Amino acid sequence: MNFTCVRTSLVLLLVVCAEALAQSPRVDVLFQREQLTQPGMSLFVLGSLPELGAWDVRYAVKLEQSDYPSWKVRVSLPANRDYAYIYVLRDDGAGQLGNWNNADYVTSVLNDRTPPASPARSASNKLVVIEGTLENPTLFYRDRGTFNPYLTVPLEDVGNGSEPGSVRWAATGLGLEDEGMDFYALDSTGLRVPSTGFFSTALDEAYVKDDELFSYVPPETTTPQLLLANRSYASAILGESRTVRILLPRNYGQVPGMRYPVLYMHDGQGLFGTGRKWMVEQAASEQTRSGKMREIIVVGIDNSGFDNRFRDYVPNGDTSSYGDGDADSYSAFIRDELKPQIDAEFLTIDKAGTTGTMGSSLGGVCSLYQGWAWGDTFRRVGALSGAWPFSVNFNQTLDDAAPSFSGLRVYLDSGDAGPGLDNFGITTGVRDTLLARDEAIQTFSIEGNLRYRVGFGDEHDEYAWARRLPGALAFLYPVNEDASGLKTLEFVVRGDANTDGTLNPEDLYTFDSEPSGDFDNDGLDGTDADRAFLLDLLRSHELDDID
Repeated sequence: MNFTCVRTSLVLLLVVCAEALAQSPRVDVLFQREQLTQPGMSLFVLGSLPELGAWDVRYAVKLEQSDYPSWKVRVSLPANRDYAYIYVLRDDGAGQLGNWNNADYVTSVLNDRTPPASPARSASNKLVVIEGTLENPTLFYRDRGTFNPYLTVPLEDVGNGSEPGSVRWAATGLGLEDEGMDFYALDSTGLRVPSTGFFSTALDEAYVKDDELFSYVPPETTTPQLLLANRSYASAILGESRTVRILLPRNYGQVPGMRYPVLYMHDGQGLFGTGRKWMVEQAASEQTRSGKMREIIVVGIDNSGFDNRFRDYVPNGDTSSYGDGDADSYSAFIRDELKPQIDAEFLTIDKAGTTGTMGSSLGGVCSLYQGWAWGDTFRRVGALSGAWPFSVNFNQTLDDAAPSFSGLRVYLDSGDAGPGLDNFGITTGVRDTLLARDEAIQTFSIEGNLRYRVGFGDEHDEYAWARRLPGALAFLYPVNEDASGLKTLEFVVRGDANTDGTLNPEDLYTFDSEPSGDFDNDGLDGTDADRAFLLDLLRSHELDDID
């Protein structure tokens, strides 16, 4: 193979991918059917795509019945994709959705194809770069989330890695832009990357180093996440100080130009660490290193006691035996006092659409309220196990009150076990209310701007929230919306001593006149070993041209 041609194709690919839109092309598909049901039964749609449950009836999508007996639901699906689906009646009660046998199929399997994206998207090759001490590796890849046979392509040596002895290996021509991919590499000695399993990511440009996946060129030494604990921020609005814990992502401050969205989380005392905690740092680390979510800054805000928690998290207009809700004051504290300090001190992305809010129980209620009433700031909402009985008045506004913005993205869930069944029924009602909203107000679609999950057997506790957190993070901050930094990567033809972009005998003459270049990547420049390595490269290159 002519290596110069390989290098050219890689460089061109970087330009193409840099101009791509961040989100994969998707379309909303309306599933609608007239269906009479018995009390306690609902209509679901089950299909071949992951968004439709991937034929696992436990994850079929429930249709909502605001105009019974007409059932409908909008689901966001990949554009221009063949799929199959079927309608099924299921017992929709708590503890029933996880039952494989809870299914009464009311139609035969139907086949369809999603429409193409508008505007149409042109096909583009993907780029995978793997840095390491591999020997003649091969890349194995397939469409993400499928059981299709792996395709193979040799990885090409495109220059030295960041550490002595390491090499950058790259491959292109791996399918279509915006289509997710599963992949791993295997070299001639049996060394595998990752060491077990495979990467599964929506990134079009992926860089792998030390079994971690990046959307940018990582620094020579990867630095871990950093938790800044027990910081105190004074609030004139609340009349008190709040303890804040800040989780900074890996390589923070080490990647030129890199800035991060911020997720504000409530009940900071229960977020970090092990045991009865959310284990946020573990979830964020795993989701980023495996290529599921983009890197973010997490700000955990401690509550200041039981009574104040009700005051801060319950929406204005709602009340209980614990007092009146005043989530507006707490939200103003975050927006007007805390957030400006965070933005001034850290490398944040301070623009509409990227700032998130997340909590559980009353914190889940507060998060949805902040997205609804404070949408100029909070547009990524994670509401886990919402304590909706404390927000009756707010709940009633969800079907007719129009947010003063567009682009709200909501993750909503509950368990279905334990005392009160984790408000499973009310949470389902909140989900249906959002889906039934008039299109003139704002349309919600499953897996588009709304993800709804049930934790089968989960109760109302931190262990359950820790289990569901990774999926919530990946939905609210998907990795493919992160602008790739790989466009800054320059591939160098190994042995190109005169830097003319090609490998030929002139490079040997240049080296002999002024020895320079660490061609064997041993950390030493311009040595006899580099000359011998260059000579072997030239001979190999000549054989490739003859072939």
